[in-house]
Amino acid sequence: MTKSGQIVVVETKSRGWYVNIGTVNGDPCRLWTRQFGDRRLSGSGGPLPLVMIHGMGAGIAFFCFNFDSLAADRPLYAFDLPGTCVTIVGH
Repeated sequence: MTKSGQIVVVETKSRGWYVNIGTVNGDPCRLWTRQFGDRRLSGSGGPLPLVMIHGMGAGIAFFCFNFDSLAADRPLYAFDLPGTCVTIVGH
C-alpha cells in the first residue's frame, strides 16, 4: 500500500470512494469502496459486475493478487466492511 491508498501490486485501473451507509451507535459510518476495471463493460447485455466481500480481520488487500485477472472482462467492486481491517492508510 501507498499513503495515497493505491494497491501497488494491481495493474488494473481503479478508483476509490466512500459510501455513507448511515449511523452506528449514533456515529456516521462510511464504507470504503474500490472499483477495478471498466464499469462500462456491464452495460446492457454485458457481464455482471463482481462484488468481493472480505471476511473478519481482513480487508480488500486480501484479494489484491486476484484483481487483475478477475477484472479483465468485467467490473469488479471490493469494499472494506466497517469495524474490520483498514486497507487504506490515512482514512
